[in-house]
Amino acid sequence: MSSRDYPAWFWRLRDLYQDRKARGQTNRYYDSDLAVEPKDFDEDLSDCSKDSEESCSSEKGCKYDEDDMCLEHDIDELSSESSVLSDVSGETSPTKAAYYALKEQREERKTQLKVWKRQGMSERQNESVVEEALQGDIKNEEREIQKVKDALAKTEKTSKMKSGPLKSLEDRLFRLFSTDHVQYCCYATCPTTYVEFYAPEDSSPSPDDSGRRDPVEGHVYLISEDVCNIDPFVRPKYPSTKFHQLKVNRGRRTVEVQFFHDHFLVLRMPRDIVFSHQGIHPPMDAPQFFTYYGIDKDYKAPEDRREEKAKRRRSASPQ
Repeated sequence: MSSRDYPAWFWRLRDLYQDRKARGQTNRYYDSDLAVEPKDFDEDLSDCSKDSEESCSSEKGCKYDEDDMCLEHDIDELSSESSVLSDVSGETSPTKAAYYALKEQREERKTQLKVWKRQGMSERQNESVVEEALQGDIKNEEREIQKVKDALAKTEKTSKMKSGPLKSLEDRLFRLFSTDHVQYCCYATCPTTYVEFYAPEDSSPSPDDSGRRDPVEGHVYLISEDVCNIDPFVRPKYPSTKFHQLKVNRGRRTVEVQFFHDHFLVLRMPRDIVFSHQGIHPPMDAPQFFTYYGIDKDYKAPEDRREEKAKRRRSASPQ
């Protein structure tokens, strides 16, 4: 197939994804080599979708398969396009490979638009569902993050001596919450995030009443696996708003942690560590540092503890 044989929609989309590549935006897409999304195909599909819908309806005797494709009109469209390309042979050039990949995505989008229209739903309505889900996830994160921020604000007003020594970190797990993570990572499929601390394997525990601060190590878990191992360190003696630099991955990198409360912390990680196991480079518009707000998994807010006590009293009272 010569360059003049490719349809106009292909050149428009090729220019679009090449522009995104030049801007460093390809990694936000499922296929970084073909940086397009379903709605990118709509500009060229609007007219053919209208034409097809005008001639296709159940009232006119059209029948549909399990994918809601019209057995008369939609199948005819696909077969006519494939016949034009049936004589293509030989090795596949990068341009030809891109064309076939985009053509397949275009057909999927065409089918999707037709299904939505037959169901009485617009493209905007369907895409708004996805956006609403994302905003809902962000709001849920923000509710948990606010608990940490409230505790941080109180710490900033409290002296070290009033707060008392920082509790041991050994065998502690802090669930992590981050709006950065929700927006840029695979949150919907991998929502579990945490940092865990424990004693090094070769350590010997001190007596509980010794007051000694034993070293601990740990790991950060994101995107279904550990993204870094925290090298052994000694916890601060008192809670504070200071960011402590902790070495990770045997001293090769560092992350920053605020140990400002027995049950809360703030973790800042370079974005390349966050994305180190995702198989893609960080999006260019992602923040240089991702901020995670940690809450002790065993922590219960005062109002929750009061409610539990009230329930126990009610269950213990004679009927």
